[in-house]
Amino acid sequence: MVEEDHHHLIDLWHRVDLEEWPVGVFILDERARFVAANKAARQILGLPQADALQHLPFAERCKDKAECKKLWDKVRRCAREKQEASGCEKDQPPCDPHKGTEIRYRLIDEQGRETTRWIRLFCQPLTEGEVIRGYYAVVANTEDAHVLQERLESLTLDIGRVLHAVSTALVMVSSALRPTLEFMGRQTNFAAEVLLSTPEESFFEALSQRARILADKLEALLQNAQGDPRKHEALLRPQWEFLEQQIPRLRAPYAFTGESFSRTAQPAFLRLIAVEIRNTLRRARPHTLPRSQVREVHQAAESLEILSLLAPLVTSYLAIAQLARPLDALRDFITTNVREEEPFEEMGLRGLLREASEELKEFANARGIEIRLEESCVHTLCKCQKRDIQRALMNLIHNAIKYTWPRQRGSRPWVLVRLSCPSPGKCQHVHGPCAQIMIENWGTPIPPDEIEDETIFQIGYRGRLAKDRLESLGTGIGLADARHVIRKHKGEITITSRPANPARHHERDPEYYNQPFLTRVTVELPLIS
Repeated sequence: MVEEDHHHLIDLWHRVDLEEWPVGVFILDERARFVAANKAARQILGLPQADALQHLPFAERCKDKAECKKLWDKVRRCAREKQEASGCEKDQPPCDPHKGTEIRYRLIDEQGRETTRWIRLFCQPLTEGEVIRGYYAVVANTEDAHVLQERLESLTLDIGRVLHAVSTALVMVSSALRPTLEFMGRQTNFAAEVLLSTPEESFFEALSQRARILADKLEALLQNAQGDPRKHEALLRPQWEFLEQQIPRLRAPYAFTGESFSRTAQPAFLRLIAVEIRNTLRRARPHTLPRSQVREVHQAAESLEILSLLAPLVTSYLAIAQLARPLDALRDFITTNVREEEPFEEMGLRGLLREASEELKEFANARGIEIRLEESCVHTLCKCQKRDIQRALMNLIHNAIKYTWPRQRGSRPWVLVRLSCPSPGKCQHVHGPCAQIMIENWGTPIPPDEIEDETIFQIGYRGRLAKDRLESLGTGIGLADARHVIRKHKGEITITSRPANPARHHERDPEYYNQPFLTRVTVELPLIS
C-alpha cells in the first residue's frame, strides 16, 4: 500500500470517534498490519499506545498461525464475493461475514512475558473498486467462555466414557444372566422365552401352585409321622411345630401375612420357607422318617426355591435389557457436540429400518414381544447421517417395545414397523417424494395434552402415565433426540394415541386410561427423486 493510502485509512479512523467505545474495534492495512485501534481493542489484544501501534503486524501476535491464515483467507474470499456478487468459490462453504472466527492470540505483558488468550474476530475488507485497501474488525475476549467450553467438553467426554463403561458392564451382566436364566428355567419346566413373556399374574400363579404342592407333600409327611413311634427320635417338638406352621403359609401367603404384604415380596417369602423346611428335615436322624416322602418334600421345596429365584432374575434381566438402549442413546446424545460431524450420504431407509429392528430383537424377545416389519416400497433412498438417523429410529422402536403391555391371552404382543412411500403431495409435512415410517404399539396411553402441548418431546420429560404404569427405566431424551434428528433431516415426526377399544370406556370414566391404547408414531422423511 502506498503511504497516502495508509494516511487515508487513518483519516477514516479519525472521522469516526471510536476511542471510548466499549467494543474493541481496529483497522488493518492490506498487509494485515495495525493502522489504528481503540482503547477496548488495545486492552483485549495487549497492544501499545496508538502512537506506537502503526505497522505492527497482526500475524506476529497471533499464536496459531494456521488460524490466522484461515481468517485472512476467509476475509479476502468475502471481499471477492462482495465484488463479484456471484456466490462462493467452487466447493467452498458460503461466506458469512457476520460469523466471527475464534483464534488463539499471543499477548505480551509489560514485563515481556508471553501468554495466550482466546479472542473472537469479526473482520470485513475495506475495498475501493476491486482493490482491497485494508480491513476493519471487531474483537471480543472469549477466554472465559473458551475455558468454560473446554471444561464442558471434558466433562461431556468423561460422562460419555462412564456411560460407555456402564453399557459394556450391562452387556456383560446380561450375557451372564441369560444362560443362567435358561438353566434355571429348565429346572422348573419354564423355557426362557416362555418365562420372559409370561404375564406377571401367570408367574405368581405358578409360584403359588408350587407352594401348594410343597404344602401337600409336607402335610402327607407329617400325617404319616403321627403314628410312627420314631417321630420324637427324628426331630424335636419345636421342629415339628415349625413344619406344621409352614403349611398354611405355603397355601395362602397373602392371607397369612395380611394385606400389607407386597406381591413382589412373595418370592423371597416362599423361598425362605422352602429353605427352612429343607434345613429342618436335614436335621432328622437317619432312618427315622420315610425316605420316599422326605425326598418328595425336598424336591418340592427345591422346585419352589428355584422358581422363586427366577422372579428377581427375570426382573433384573428385563431391567438390564430395558436400560441398555437408553444408556447408549444418552451417551450418543451427550457426545454429539464433541464428536466429528458425520457427512450426509445416500442410504436406503429399508436397510436402516432392518438394522434397527435387528439390533433391538434381543430386547424385544426379552420382553416377549414380536417386531413386525412391513415394507410396501422398494426405492427409499434418503440423504442422511447414518449414525444419527439410526439412533432416532432405534429410540422410537425401543420406546414402542418398552411401553407395550403383555397380553393375557391370544397372540404374542407385537410392535408394528411399517415403511411406505406415498405419492408426492400425500405427506403432510414433506413436499415432493417422501417416505412414511409408522411405528405402532398396544399399551401405555399418552394423554392428548402431552401431545398437543408437545411436552412429550421435552428433554428429560417422561409421560406421566408411563411413569405410573411401569417401573421402567429411562432418560427422557429418546423422543426429544429423535425429533431433533428427524427435523435435521428435513422431516417431521407426529404422534397419535387412542384407546384400542374406543367403546369400552368414556373419556370421563376413571378407568379410561387404565385400558390399552394404540399409540402410533409417524415419521416423514424426504426421498431422493
